Amino acid sequence: MARNLFLVGLLLVITVLSWLLLRQEHTPPVVDSEPPPEPPAEVPTATSREIQTLPEGVTTHAWQWVETRYRFAGTERPELPEAFGLTWPEPGRVAVQTDCNSMMGSYQLDETGTLQFSEFATTLMYCEGSQEQMFAAMLQAVRGYEHTDDELRLILADQAGYMVFAVRETE
Repeated sequence: MARNLFLVGLLLVITVLSWLLLRQEHTPPVVDSEPPPEPPAEVPTATSREIQTLPEGVTTHAWQWVETRYRFAGTERPELPEAFGLTWPEPGRVAVQTDCNSMMGSYQLDETGTLQFSEFATTLMYCEGSQEQMFAAMLQAVRGYEHTDDELRLILADQAGYMVFAVRETE
């Protein structure tokens, strides 16, 4: 009984947080009656900056999680590698598949190459023995990336290690 109440409460919290995240992304801008003052010429504006996105070599592939190599704590591998993956449905967005749920979020990439994922909105199934929470926590710790034609490495914060992904074979 207590477990069911806990799961219902958890479901409610996740639903509210997902709703707030979606609401925040779709909140219309406030319109002032006066136009904003012109910025000084030497300060770049949002329209003059290019939005940073991952390169095509990353976003044109679906990626399957192979392992996470920790600097001092060994290696973590998925029990079902084919269940874990990343795709890039549009610039600035990431879709995540796990052994239990699907997740969607955004990412930010700055001019120094720092990569960071947003909190993920997720479906709400419970799966006994799932590695989903561990995988999602790893993604939240990502701060950079490296890639070749067939491998993507997501670098964890503080150089703690990196997640290794291979190009997912299409059927």
